[in-house]
Amino acid sequence: MMTLDIQKISEANHDLPERMRVEDWDVTYDKKADMVMIFGDAPQNSTYHHVDRSGFMVRVIDDSNKICGFAIEGYKSFAKEKPGFLFSSDAFDQPNAF
Repeated sequence: MMTLDIQKISEANHDLPERMRVEDWDVTYDKKADMVMIFGDAPQNSTYHHVDRSGFMVRVIDDSNKICGFAIEGYKSFAKEKPGFLFSSDAFDQPNAF
């Protein structure tokens, strides 16, 4: 299992907001799993890593340290603990929220 090297990941992703726009990353919510996923193209040599105990994960391309996605497990609890982060959890209960 790869360990996260925050410094290398930070250096490799200085252009992340621009890449997310250009690559038109998707945002999905799996209601059954209560998981949000934000992602672009995710090659097979990429792995999700827990950032902390909050349920927040980052998907990193193993050989380049480029971020290719994020996921949040237990999103409704996460959103209550961190209000204002990404989306309101109520948005997912509304049809056509995105």
